[in-house]
Amino acid sequence: MNYNTLTQTQYGQRRFDLIVNVEETGQVKLDPYIDSKGNVTIGVGFNLYDASVRDKVLTKLGITNTGTDKQYYDQLAEILSKKYKSNDQSVLGISFALLHL
Repeated sequence: MNYNTLTQTQYGQRRFDLIVNVEETGQVKLDPYIDSKGNVTIGVGFNLYDASVRDKVLTKLGITNTGTDKQYYDQLAEILSKKYKSNDQSVLGISFALLHL
């Protein structure tokens, strides 16, 4: 058996490529979408229904649950913490618009 030594960067890229191919059929989704379980999701399977994931993603996007951002955060949290039918894309325009304020 032969082993290949990877750098941390190489490993990270291979892991990302594998997740994209398995979870997203090879295409990273840049806009929010409803996954097969009815959760609003973004990127490579970041389920925004889960409060801890939602908080990390929103914080990374620059939207925090404090100060002047609190109103936007609360609006997004209300929309993103619900289950939707997988073919119901109507909520996405709202959440996408709020994410890009």
